[in-house]
Amino acid sequence: MINMKRLLKFGFIANRCFLFILIFFLYGCSPKIVQSLQTQTDMTKLSSTLKIVSLNPLLTFERINDETVLNPEDYNGTEIEAKMIQISSNQLVNKNFNVVNPEEIENGQFDEQFSRLQKMSSKLSVGYLSPEAKEILKQLSSFDENLVILSQYLYVKVGQSGTWNAYSGAITSSNSSSLLKVSLVQCNGEVLWKNQVLLRQIPNLNDEKFKESLDILYSTLPKIKED
Repeated sequence: MINMKRLLKFGFIANRCFLFILIFFLYGCSPKIVQSLQTQTDMTKLSSTLKIVSLNPLLTFERINDETVLNPEDYNGTEIEAKMIQISSNQLVNKNFNVVNPEEIENGQFDEQFSRLQKMSSKLSVGYLSPEAKEILKQLSSFDENLVILSQYLYVKVGQSGTWNAYSGAITSSNSSSLLKVSLVQCNGEVLWKNQVLLRQIPNLNDEKFKESLDILYSTLPKIKED
């Protein structure tokens, strides 16, 4: 004869275990934001005479298992780039930076130099200056020593999504990640500010975690005191 008390107790324990596993799965697979330590120059070196040239973000999507480079457009790359430009532009204005259009500098005379720097964003966004980058910055500095480059880079490693097997209870977490990097580099070669944020998921414009990551990335920009 079936013992109903034991059966009910077993059912209660089983339900609680199921709930615990579900909570663990949702927490373990939820995207997390990890912000690295920012680097910032002496605030006295920042003045309203600085002219910021904001380069378009460089986006790289790469598959984890074989390092195949993927097309950013398959992941709404154009929209993500536009969002990064929008937020960075708003933050620069809010922090009293003087933003100039690169096409307006000497009627586009330096467009090629800016284009080459944009292609170096993966390193320039962390403040690393290659010999080629130093040479370009030197050319720009000889024209106007107050020019400052805003470099932006998004590196996405595309892996598998998190899963949960309801029958076996096996849980796997997503191993995708997005690393956002940004820096302000004066054309004299000095890194004025840089920051980076790691998000453990593929960027999704409809996801609050990605929006929060962008806000964190640019919110630490130093503010220039108005004269």
